[in-house]
Amino acid sequence: MKLIAVNTRQYTATALREAIAQTATGAKPLELLVKNGEFYQTFRVDYQGGEKYPHLTRDTTTPDLLASIIAPRVKK
Repeated sequence: MKLIAVNTRQYTATALREAIAQTATGAKPLELLVKNGEFYQTFRVDYQGGEKYPHLTRDTTTPDLLASIIAPRVKK
C-alpha cells in the first residue's frame, strides 16, 4: 500500500505535516488517497489536535523491571 495524496495534494512529507497541522484548528477530516496494487482508495481520518509526540512515563506503582535488566552483573 502506498500513500499517493493528502487532502487532494500529491503526497510529500511537507504536505502531510501541513495537513496534520491544520487539524489543530479545524474539524475537517484528513483525506488520504492510497494505492494498493492496481486499486485506489480514499480514507477519511477524523482526527483533531495537530501533531502529537507521545512519550513514556514511569508507573511508580509497579516494580522497575528495566533497572534490574540493565543493572551491571556481579562476577562471581
